[in-house]
Amino acid sequence: MKVYRIVVARRAEAQIEAIDRWWYRNRLDAADLFLDELESPLDRLAEYPGEGTLYPAAPPGNIQRILMRRTRYHVYYIVDETARHVCVLAVWHAARGRPPRLD
Repeated sequence: MKVYRIVVARRAEAQIEAIDRWWYRNRLDAADLFLDELESPLDRLAEYPGEGTLYPAAPPGNIQRILMRRTRYHVYYIVDETARHVCVLAVWHAARGRPPRLD
């Protein structure tokens, strides 16, 4: 039973599309892995939005993230308890040398 609505910010949508295009062109043996793996944390967050960990570079108690283990991307998000939604702010690879923009 899903109790939170998932909302994906425009920047995160653009990141997802770019990652999916890259994955499709460069990971021919597992072209659908990224999108397939992304589905799982989004489904879990709709039911258990506190499942992620707090992102230490963000203001306390504000932004959380959850790791997609196979592709090594993090999903960065905030929870709006009043509106009962989870807003995905960014999808960012764990090995990048800089943090994602989260504004």
